[in-house]
Amino acid sequence: SLLRPMPAGLSSSSPRQLGHGNRVLVVRAAKRDSDGYQRECDTLLASVRERLAGSGLEVVEQTDLEELARLLREEEPSRRPFAVLMPGGEWYMGPASLSGPQMLRLIKSYVDGGGIWWCSGGYPFYIYGQVAADGTVTQLNQYTAGASVFGIVCPAGPIPEPSRVLKVTDEGRRWFDEALVGRIRRTSAPVQRPFLMETGVVRLVEGDGLPYVAAIRGDGWGYLFSMGGFGVSMELMGDVAAGALRHLYGQPWERPAEGVRRVLWPVAE
Repeated sequence: SLLRPMPAGLSSSSPRQLGHGNRVLVVRAAKRDSDGYQRECDTLLASVRERLAGSGLEVVEQTDLEELARLLREEEPSRRPFAVLMPGGEWYMGPASLSGPQMLRLIKSYVDGGGIWWCSGGYPFYIYGQVAADGTVTQLNQYTAGASVFGIVCPAGPIPEPSRVLKVTDEGRRWFDEALVGRIRRTSAPVQRPFLMETGVVRLVEGDGLPYVAAIRGDGWGYLFSMGGFGVSMELMGDVAAGALRHLYGQPWERPAEGVRRVLWPVAE
């Protein structure tokens, strides 16, 4: 059974109706300036702000990583962020006070308790960016142990790969409006790191049958989303994330399927 069962009211009323928090955080490590990271942050912020205009959701740039950790610990739905978007591909950022595994456990607790977390490509949680008080970032490689905290398994094949035409699944059509479905249909992307788990995956967009935009519910009732490739367009991610968040903010939620989940916990700090 689920470790964190979904509140009964959420299956008949939307988060908006229930007064849940409406902030969507886009995390930025302000002093990291490699691999076009700052440009990616700018593009994602602009895209998601444009697509969420008029939705009732407020997009906030989050540069204080200690404050991010505090917000992730918040148990009251009206005070915690509705969703957190993490640009930077395989990187996830956190404060100097937390190790990579500690930050992962905090993210997992947030998702299991109803939060929405969005990874931006590659193998999720592969690299921890530990942000010091002065903004400098230390790279701490977690490798596949990071994703294993959530029971996530992806292929480990080559990075260069041809693009695949993207297709919205039947489930995705329930979530997205026709305009977004049309924009996705005209897009292609390589799908090098799709989720490989056979059960428990919510597939919204696929490339040649492989999940490109997909989520898991973890051991609770939130959503952990991933973009299943490298070099993800931040404009596309903002567009798709906004479509998913509009749906999740304005509609009652489906109860996650209960069952046994295999979750591996790294023990090294």
